Amino acid sequence: KASQGSIILIRGPHDSGKSTIISIMTDNFSLTGEGRAGCVLYPTHLRVLHVSYSPMMVRGIGLYKNLTFGMEEGEVPDISRIRRILTRLGLTKPSLLEELERCFRTERGIKTKHQDSPSMGKVYSKGSNSDEDSDSEDASEEAEEELEEEGEEASNEEWISMLSNSECKRIHLARAFIFNPEVLVLHRPIDELEMSLTDKVLGLLREHVDNRGVEMDPSTAHRRRPRTVFFTGGTIKKPRIVDLI
Repeated sequence: KASQGSIILIRGPHDSGKSTIISIMTDNFSLTGEGRAGCVLYPTHLRVLHVSYSPMMVRGIGLYKNLTFGMEEGEVPDISRIRRILTRLGLTKPSLLEELERCFRTERGIKTKHQDSPSMGKVYSKGSNSDEDSDSEDASEEAEEELEEEGEEASNEEWISMLSNSECKRIHLARAFIFNPEVLVLHRPIDELEMSLTDKVLGLLREHVDNRGVEMDPSTAHRRRPRTVFFTGGTIKKPRIVDLI
């Protein structure tokens, strides 16, 4: 039995069953059958989020929707909290933050200064036929809309190709902290990260439990349910943030 409000490290050598335990905990593995019995139970009011070892991105929906994927409209946090979490994970590349802002503005229907400006490309002669002008204007608007949609799709794809493996992994983790579940189950979240980034991730896991959410108001922590973290590692020594191995 794991106490709520704690960080539990599941460690062991290669092929010792760490990923199997994670699969059992996240209902991706059946314990039924000859010689096997049992189950993992969570209180039904708790949200359980599994963060896989391999980063997952959804193509064609942009960075903002990737970071808030699976969240209901009322659950999506303020954009400033998303930025702070990215910064805490060392995701401060200008092109990445610009992409976040672009996707956020698109999602919220906020037009840029350029989009608000009237088009300067339409010229009408004084004696032209009004019906022909109308047809031409409609065709022009349709063409502009198609070009905007094509450009948007291209932009929504480009940012993924610009990411390093480390950045993909940290965006994968950022999504989990943004979602802020009561139970966070992570498979090898610090593997292949350099030491400075490992310390950042471990610090955020501790904050997720202690403050009941990363980059959340500490004065309202008592109103939020306790947070619990399970994560796997190899034969690493016990990090200071861990309550139980």
